[in-house]
Amino acid sequence: EARQLNAGFWSRIEHKRPFVTLKLASTLDARSATVNGDSQWITGHAARELGHLLRANHDAILVGAKTVVADNPTLTCRLSGREHQSPVRVILDREGVVPVAAKLIGTADKVPTWLVTSNASFAELSEKFEKTAVKVISAGCAGDHLDLHDVMRKLAELGLTRVLVESGGNLAAGLIKADCVDRVVHFTAPSMIGDDGKAMVAALGVKQLSDMPRFKRTSSHKVGEDIVVTYDYKTD
Repeated sequence: EARQLNAGFWSRIEHKRPFVTLKLASTLDARSATVNGDSQWITGHAARELGHLLRANHDAILVGAKTVVADNPTLTCRLSGREHQSPVRVILDREGVVPVAAKLIGTADKVPTWLVTSNASFAELSEKFEKTAVKVISAGCAGDHLDLHDVMRKLAELGLTRVLVESGGNLAAGLIKADCVDRVVHFTAPSMIGDDGKAMVAALGVKQLSDMPRFKRTSSHKVGEDIVVTYDYKTD
């Protein structure tokens, strides 16, 4: 119980990275958005309130640049009385596509906002955001994407112990393939979109069932009309 309570601290000490919780929201058929990208809101009000509580209980929220460009979110905690507990907002942006006009950038003086980019883009983006309060951080690359192990090491070095990921399917898949997900919190709405909708997790390249990432269900309960299930990564 003590290790669970301090899971973020132990992850930072023993594994040199934060404890990572992947938040997922989908329909019954595991779709996170329509074919046109419409996703607000799949889950109901009560589930969204719980999502804000998750934000308040983490050091940081991690998103990809595509999410910022597509949704222009604020990623703050909007629970009454806990607005001051909005965590650090971390954006992964290898190519520098996040605009200076994005809400996350414009509010960086009120809520700490970090942008992680490639070593090659670091100087360019440091100049791009020099008149904002955004902290630009460099990390290595693995092929055509940021090296997620290096990203997590950098975040741990900066003091983060618990990171909540609210991303699209590509970043979710990348973190799972990199073995960087410790917990999944999955909100399921009583609805369906169909095969033409967007999957909540992109391709993992699993060809045999024995290669599937496996998780252990630790809790399940009803939240309004939705169901939220928590899974921890299964190590045995």
